[in-house]
Amino acid sequence: MKILLPFLLAILLQGHLLAQNENDSPKDVWFNENITDSNRTNTIYNLVDSHLDSGSDSALYWAEAFLKFAQQNKDRKAEAEAYFKLAEVYFELGEFVLGEVRYYTGLEIAGSLNDSLFYAKKLFDLGILYYDYEDYANAYKTFQESREVCRLAEDSINEAWSIGYTGLIYLNLENWKEAEKYFLEHLQLSRKYNDKYGEAGAKGNLGGVYERSGDLDKAIEYWKAGIRLAKKEGEYKYASIGTLALIRIYIAKEEYENAIKYLDEYREVTKEYEDPLYSLEIKLYQCKIDCGLAMYSKALDECNQCIDILKNHDDPFYKKEVFKSLYEINKKLNRTELALAYFEKYEILDDSLRNDQSKKEIQGIIFTSRIARDSIAQAKANQLLNASYAEDMRRKDFQMNFSIVIGIMVIILAIGMYHRLRFVRKAKEKLDIEKKRAEKSEQVKQDFLANMSHEIRTPMNAILGMTNLVLDMKLDEKQSYYLNGIKKSGDNLLHIINDILDLSKIEAGKMDLDEIDFSLKDMVDQVIQMLTHRAKEKDITLLCTIDQDVPDIVIGDPMRLNQVLVNLIGNAIKFTPKGSVTLDIRNTKKGVKFNIIDTGIGIPEDKIQTIFETFSQANSSDTRIYGGTGLGLSISQYLISKMNGTIDVESKEGYGTTFTFTLKFKKGSMKRILERIAKDDPIDGSILDGLKILLVDDNEYNIIVARDTLKSKAKLEVYEAYNGEEAIQLVRENEFDVILMDVQMPVMNGFDATKFIRANFESPKKDIPIIALTASVMRVDLDNCIDSGMNSYIPKPFKTNQLIGEIAAVLSIPLRKVKEKVIRNEVPRNDEITNLDYLSKFCEGDESRMDKYVQLFISSSPPIIEKINLALTADDFEEIANQVHGYKTKCIMMGMSDTKELANSIEQLCRKGSDASRIKENVLRFISHIDKALIELNNFSIEQST
Repeated sequence: MKILLPFLLAILLQGHLLAQNENDSPKDVWFNENITDSNRTNTIYNLVDSHLDSGSDSALYWAEAFLKFAQQNKDRKAEAEAYFKLAEVYFELGEFVLGEVRYYTGLEIAGSLNDSLFYAKKLFDLGILYYDYEDYANAYKTFQESREVCRLAEDSINEAWSIGYTGLIYLNLENWKEAEKYFLEHLQLSRKYNDKYGEAGAKGNLGGVYERSGDLDKAIEYWKAGIRLAKKEGEYKYASIGTLALIRIYIAKEEYENAIKYLDEYREVTKEYEDPLYSLEIKLYQCKIDCGLAMYSKALDECNQCIDILKNHDDPFYKKEVFKSLYEINKKLNRTELALAYFEKYEILDDSLRNDQSKKEIQGIIFTSRIARDSIAQAKANQLLNASYAEDMRRKDFQMNFSIVIGIMVIILAIGMYHRLRFVRKAKEKLDIEKKRAEKSEQVKQDFLANMSHEIRTPMNAILGMTNLVLDMKLDEKQSYYLNGIKKSGDNLLHIINDILDLSKIEAGKMDLDEIDFSLKDMVDQVIQMLTHRAKEKDITLLCTIDQDVPDIVIGDPMRLNQVLVNLIGNAIKFTPKGSVTLDIRNTKKGVKFNIIDTGIGIPEDKIQTIFETFSQANSSDTRIYGGTGLGLSISQYLISKMNGTIDVESKEGYGTTFTFTLKFKKGSMKRILERIAKDDPIDGSILDGLKILLVDDNEYNIIVARDTLKSKAKLEVYEAYNGEEAIQLVRENEFDVILMDVQMPVMNGFDATKFIRANFESPKKDIPIIALTASVMRVDLDNCIDSGMNSYIPKPFKTNQLIGEIAAVLSIPLRKVKEKVIRNEVPRNDEITNLDYLSKFCEGDESRMDKYVQLFISSSPPIIEKINLALTADDFEEIANQVHGYKTKCIMMGMSDTKELANSIEQLCRKGSDASRIKENVLRFISHIDKALIELNNFSIEQST
């Protein structure tokens, strides 16, 4: 908040008045050969100023002309002024190094003149220049020097203002305590030197500190004092700044009567000014007052007038405030769609303006680091400066000693200038990039999600990779079951991570869904298996009923439907302290109807309409009691909508909740499912035999996964490096066929390592195929892989086929599928219960592994049959349901699809506890299926042993 800056600059530039006739332009005066050199100097000075406002390139031309003119006339003071103007131009162009060099050249010349006031003033001006361009570290240092120089030169006004500007630095960095300290000192000195403008400014700045730090009563006290003094001195424009602050504060305090009083005063004070900004402020704050007084129609009209003004005067801050007011007004008027539209516009601008906060944080880091680093040098410079001025006062030899001091200061500044300027430039470049991103708030979200994705995908690569490695080992049935569960859950999580990376795409409704053939019943069974353990932990019964006429093979997105069901059933379990949760699926004329019914806590009637809002839960205490973010229902509603369905909810507090949605599926094909499965047949890793591979990754577990995956499939050599520098050294010492390169690593990342190899080695080393192993799947990051010289990329976590296939692709090695051994009963007869096709694919045709699973089935089945028989005799339907539920996985492994369906039917009947005769009939059929399967599988085992 740069209070009184326009008035301060007016004081500082008092001596530079135009000398030409009012009807002549500055250019006319400049090219008039009859004017004096003094007038020509003043004219070109003002020409530079005017072009600084309209265009920096033309300003540079006039500044260089000014310098040339001053040097030709040997006018040292004008030459110094020309260097100062050149510095301003270079600062405006962003060439801060050139700007500083020019300014310090001007200071050196000013120091050689016998005019300490001129030098002191120009040192103070440099501080303002740094401050205006938000280089707070240099501004702080310069104002500290300026304060002392102005004191010794008896420039009391600028001495006080050096302190005031130091306070403004801390105010902008939101360090209220330090800002208050400097403003109080500025106030004290302004009183001492009878500087009424400075006193008014200091009081207003103190009001700003207390307002922004939340002490509104104290802010009112100081703002009022500043306004009174400004009016007394005739500074009504400054008084209007304080009046606006009071309006803002009284609105925040909801003291609308006072706000109206000061708004009328502000309107009166600013009516003579034609700047549309004043009209905008008056309309906006009147709107806020009327909104606070519940006069919504009037407030709406005033907001619309603000929008009209903003069409010609684009101001992000005021736009944000207007959109916020329009959101609040339309919400109060129950115009939900309009309210939402304005809220989205407000959020976009709010995200954009948050860039200022990032800027402040970076400036704060630079400021703190720089002040700490320069403290010793500053103390020495001040000591030398004081000594120089004292000597000058005693000997009246200002020119000689002052030149020495300036030389010392330039040397001290030059020591750290290169590193500091490089750091500041990098910070500025980063801020420019962040500013562009902030203009599209969705891009900011995308970057955040990309970073989070990278952090999640890196450990996911290790989890899934090591799971796959263990699945290739000899396991018993239970171990295999659990590991496959981990793998499926990990795949689900990975799929979700990939799609939520671009949150803006979801919010814009541009997310695409898969259209593939899948088994609806198998997908539902996976969901129930996944959540059964969670229900058991709470001693809740989890039921699933599927009507027989519900189609099984359908076309849709199984992963997204799985996500919806997991969200809804998981929520039901979470909010059900006792009783049951039921998934009921029926076929209707409109499609397949899914009902999720629970006996939980229910939803209050007044909260039902809000539960689908993002980050919303029915009760604020739910997050503390049950956990969760409140995103699940919002995402589920969006996904169901994308599947052309709608979700409804019925609930009564204390009695439970029912969520219902209906989806229309096209009929699917089992043939296409099998074809899709066939595409995933494993590639024969032996095609990579004999290769020498360099694996570069800073994560130990990722190294293990990639290395062991390769070595389990092929006979090859793997060398390891943990960063780009190590990789380069190994390339220098060895010959590799291919490099697998991680992207984000310490010391040297994958991009830089690749560029180094391509640029600094001779063929064939510089042409080694390099494949990126990256946890990012953002398009820009993948493009960076190719741009840096990589041949291809594999996203983490990778599948074995991806890894082998991509290496083969970059080396032009033809692919070869794993040859599956022919199984005698692979094509079953019509009367057979089992079908070992699934088991064969699962074991990659390894008959010894298949026989291991068969033997586990044979040995584990009789005890289960015995338990089912005992439960049947005792009419213990719950035990029967538990036994057949656990048996379904064995049915899947042995290809017993009819038996699995029979198990589903028995479980549903048993959970309902009705129709005992039908239960017994189906159980007996189930047992007969197992008996027949045991005979078939015993025959398979005998064939394997012969």
